Amino acid sequence: MKLFDRELARIDALMDDEYQQAMYYRSMAINTQVQTLAVYVTAAVVTWFVPESVPLIVIVVLAPLAGSLAGNQWLKQHTARPKVQAKHYSPVLIAAAVVVVAFWMVGMFRANPTDSFGGGLLVGSIAGIVGVLLLAPYITARNNRKDTARLNSRLDD
Repeated sequence: MKLFDRELARIDALMDDEYQQAMYYRSMAINTQVQTLAVYVTAAVVTWFVPESVPLIVIVVLAPLAGSLAGNQWLKQHTARPKVQAKHYSPVLIAAAVVVVAFWMVGMFRANPTDSFGGGLLVGSIAGIVGVLLLAPYITARNNRKDTARLNSRLDD
């Protein structure tokens, strides 16, 4: 049994019934959304308080997001990853994310406004956000199809 499977078995053993288990895992989905936004807010706020000579140290704040990568890899082994579409996100969440990222980028630019890196960071961030919003539905749908095909081929064997 792999590490994450053992951890899930331990958590499942704490639950009294399937309803409690389902509610616990639903709460973890909410936790993931809130925690991700909290990490971004923390990075944005810290950007304004670190010395102007070391603004990139804020990237260390993003380290907790590595957990979502591990979770996605585990999910990929067990089921098809979900399709992501903009209509599934709350407009409030999207607006909050844009405001936080803008605040963060302005903080990064504040650290060294004459450096071309600051302007490039701002333009690159805006392009990245637009790219993610436009391409995420296609990429996640493709990944979902690939995962489904891979998992179905395992069943056929």
